Amino acid sequence: MRAVLDEHNDKLGAKIRRAEVEKVPYTLVLGGKEAEARAVSVRSRAKGDEGVLPFAEYKERLLAEIRNRSLAEKKK
Repeated sequence: MRAVLDEHNDKLGAKIRRAEVEKVPYTLVLGGKEAEARAVSVRSRAKGDEGVLPFAEYKERLLAEIRNRSLAEKKK
C-alpha cells in the first residue's frame, strides 16, 4: 500500500482530474469536515465518487482487497 499527498496549489477538481489521468485506484479527499468526523471522501477509479466513509470502515475494506488481491474493475 502506498500513499502520496498532493501538495500542488491547484483547485480540488484539478487534483482529482490529475489522479484520474494517472490512473490512481483510489483518491481520498480530506478536509475539515472529514477530519472532524474521522472520515474520508472516497473516489475510486472503478466506481467514481463513493461518498464519505468512516476511516475505519474504509481501512478494513482496503485491507480486505489487499488480502484477497481483488481490486475492483472499472466498468466500461
